[in-house]
Amino acid sequence: MPSLSLSAACVAASLALAAVAVPLVAGPAPTPSGHLILQVEGDALALSVVRITPKVDPCGRAVFPSAFHAVVRDGAGVELSSVPIDLAVFDMDPAHVGAGIRVEGCAVSDTRVATLVSVPRWPNAASIELRRDGTVLGRIAGTELAALVRAGEVR
Repeated sequence: MPSLSLSAACVAASLALAAVAVPLVAGPAPTPSGHLILQVEGDALALSVVRITPKVDPCGRAVFPSAFHAVVRDGAGVELSSVPIDLAVFDMDPAHVGAGIRVEGCAVSDTRVATLVSVPRWPNAASIELRRDGTVLGRIAGTELAALVRAGEVR
């Protein structure tokens, strides 16, 4: 079985070489240029981006706990940013969808969502997902995303 041990030696040598191989340099990583204001509408079952307004100012960092996030991804599906969405004023119980406005004392809540969300504007962004605890409730990508950004730039 000399060929088996020779093969094993070749595999071991290849693995050792791969461990010290120099990675390819792809150039500088993209950075956000301004931010996008997303107009998000929907309910606990589905959310949509219906309008986008680009802004040149940098996006402020949102730091609060939320089950809901706007996730920006590049063309390979790599997450570029994940921004929490504050939907606390809405009734996000899926069982209540379609029930309309609920009044409890002086608190009013609606199952119909209409809110604004700011996300960093990445030059290589290919999609934006609206997620609840990891489940995608809505997604905009490709020509639809590009068309909304272009339409928002002319305002």
